[in-house]
Amino acid sequence: MQVLAAWLLVLGALSGVAHAQVCNPVCASQPAFCCGIPQADTFMAYESDSRTSGIFRGIVPNTAGAACAVTTDIDPIAPTAINGPLNPVTVHLSATVMLDFNLGEGVQRWSIAGALGSGFCFTPEVSGFHNPHVEIDVTDGCGVHRESIGSPKFLCVTPTSQFVCFASTNVDGNTLPLPPGFDRPEDVCAVFS
Repeated sequence: MQVLAAWLLVLGALSGVAHAQVCNPVCASQPAFCCGIPQADTFMAYESDSRTSGIFRGIVPNTAGAACAVTTDIDPIAPTAINGPLNPVTVHLSATVMLDFNLGEGVQRWSIAGALGSGFCFTPEVSGFHNPHVEIDVTDGCGVHRESIGSPKFLCVTPTSQFVCFASTNVDGNTLPLPPGFDRPEDVCAVFS
């Protein structure tokens, strides 16, 4: 009985901690929280090949048939401390990997303009994030990137979307084409709710 009570205590403690939930691709053979996970909306942010270009990151569309070209720029601006409240978010990195943690706007450091809309990007305030230690495939106009995910690096907010970008490592090496003016895929970004 004491062993059961100890397990229930551990499970209860873990349920309150933000974590990566890895789900089985077949809904019938997985926990209920995994069924009905929406399609992940992930994309890559590329680093400019010139550190003096005024561009922090460039984003290539993740739509089918998109060209390997940046359609949204993220540019540095004068930093402004925002220190917004932490809010619970859910990020779908793939159909089987979902992250729950708390995210807030720290320092406003960049402006965003282009196909994703106009707005601002921030260094994130984060709590409850635990690295999922998973690899995911991210498809954009340059190809399919196999990426290992790290910590949240920045978040962006426009009138039509909000997304967070995670530090990432390209597992397969940088053998895909690159958008003109950019030297490597740098971050994996995903829309959050």
